[in-house]
Amino acid sequence: ALFQDVKTRYLAWAKDHKPRSLKFRRSALNHLEAAFGSEPLSKIDRPSLESYQASRWAASASDSTVNKELAVLSHLFKKSIEWNLATANPVTGIERRPEPQGRTRWLTSEEESRLVGALPEKYRPVTRLAIHTGLRLGELRALSWRDVNLGLKPFLIVLRGKSQKTEDVPLNLEAVAILEALYQKSEHQDGNVFNLPSHFSEFFAGYAGDAGLHDVTFHTMRHTFCSRLVQAGVPIRVVQVLARHSRVEVTERYAHVGDTFAREAVGRLTERGAETRNTLEKVTQGVTENYQLPQIAGIACRNELAEARGSRTHPRGD
Repeated sequence: ALFQDVKTRYLAWAKDHKPRSLKFRRSALNHLEAAFGSEPLSKIDRPSLESYQASRWAASASDSTVNKELAVLSHLFKKSIEWNLATANPVTGIERRPEPQGRTRWLTSEEESRLVGALPEKYRPVTRLAIHTGLRLGELRALSWRDVNLGLKPFLIVLRGKSQKTEDVPLNLEAVAILEALYQKSEHQDGNVFNLPSHFSEFFAGYAGDAGLHDVTFHTMRHTFCSRLVQAGVPIRVVQVLARHSRVEVTERYAHVGDTFAREAVGRLTERGAETRNTLEKVTQGVTENYQLPQIAGIACRNELAEARGSRTHPRGD
């Protein structure tokens, strides 16, 4: 089978099964077709793929773009093997360049309010539940009422798309309230919790733009869930479990969020000390006979520091 013929069949399959990523898959395969269009799949091998990588880098394509193009090609070969059009996947084992870590976008409370206000009422519950559970969009789409347990220890049963493993996701009070309200309104309490349109991601990005949040996608809700756990002082290992990351390295991208808030907390001590000194200066303005006032300011600052130290939980105290 020629690459160009398999490309046509693959894109027809993707239109039905992967509509959200169809545009990028088509773009990636157009670049690949320029290199392999008239070649049989059996002629595409490791040397030719390494040559393709080099040509794309020479054309100033980013590492991320080249990696994604190879990922699309790898999936095309996977489907080709299922269709008995190929016997092996030559992309397997091809070395990829590491991609730079991008910014992890998460919502502040103020941004969350703006976003929810811009969303239609029917999309607010799924958005808020994503923020409070960290569920991915695909997991929320697949969530059915039989997977919801609102007993003494409420949780959801989530099916992972890639591994097909089931995982329990604990629910906080806010998530429980969202699900209870949805259940009372649901006409099909044996079906799916959410009925989202196929192009929901695009709709969501549009509403986020209306709220002035042009760099926010639905996956930002998952980033917000993880970031807020870190802000609350939850250890990275626990965040990994709650986010259901396969590797702790994935979770560690949120560590800087905790560092930022820790620095801000330490900075507040200096701010409060300065406020104390400023207040004493105003109160004592014009008084020249009390020479112990600077010492009083210092004592006030030291007392605040002592209180802060005393209220800190000892790292070995648990």
